[in-house]
Amino acid sequence: MLALNNISVKYGPDCSVLNNVNLRLMSGEFSALVGSNGSGKSTLVKAISGEIHVDSGSIFLDNIDITDQPSLKRSRFIARVLQNTHIGTVPFFSIKENMILASKRGGDRGLKKASIENDLLREKLSELGMGLEKMDDRLVSSLSGGQRQALSILMATLIPAKLLLLDEHTAALDPKAAKSVMEFTQNIVRNHGITTLMITHNMEDIKICDSVYSIENGQVIKLQ
Repeated sequence: MLALNNISVKYGPDCSVLNNVNLRLMSGEFSALVGSNGSGKSTLVKAISGEIHVDSGSIFLDNIDITDQPSLKRSRFIARVLQNTHIGTVPFFSIKENMILASKRGGDRGLKKASIENDLLREKLSELGMGLEKMDDRLVSSLSGGQRQALSILMATLIPAKLLLLDEHTAALDPKAAKSVMEFTQNIVRNHGITTLMITHNMEDIKICDSVYSIENGQVIKLQ
């Protein structure tokens, strides 16, 4: 379970973005977060991941206080996929090398010894339904945006995470690719029971979510 208790974030003395935000996500809950541009959606996700520090309040994940934990430590159990399709992968590594890197999350990040067998690697890649298992030696830089983003989600969840944060992860894709990535997202979240918070502007996407929240005037409001 994710619990935010009276979280506040300021970007200056006169710029309060989040004001005493309270939020509870149950284990396995797939939630959407909506709101206007600049409302604080990405700030909330960054606060949860540890990318920015909160000015007040506390953050608990599975009853463990992570408020003061650095982002690197949180990355062992919090996975993120961002809007930029180039961020979640290493472009000058092959698909296989990226998968090996993802399999070492929270431990040795080197590539000296593969920690995922080839058969399992290709089995995981086949779940994408994009044929990447047949070209795992290709550089990620040669993939389309949709392929890279689907691979980013697979890598983010290869080691089961307690929490998955999706920050408009289909916004930069064309409609066909966005639909494909969203379908894969739904499958992997549901199949693994991953607690998920997804920022989106697409009202079609929220239909598959268990709950929907909005940020207004620095406050989180539950819509459904």
